[in-house]
Amino acid sequence: MKTSFFTSVSPHNDIYNKRLKSIIMKGEKEYIEKQERILELREAIMDGIDSGIAESFNPELHLETLKREYNNV
Repeated sequence: MKTSFFTSVSPHNDIYNKRLKSIIMKGEKEYIEKQERILELREAIMDGIDSGIAESFNPELHLETLKREYNNV
């Protein structure tokens, strides 16, 4: 009977497999969270595009306001 590395009966392999599973599950969770965040950002971008151009918006004044706020932090 052929035994693979992951199925051999040994306390060492059992601990290794549990650690490996934990690492994989953590990576999968992070990947799913990032994919969800990407979808949220895409929706926000599309909402901004669909809302059109803001009226009476002065980009230079807005930039100066942001710089002032940044320097006061």
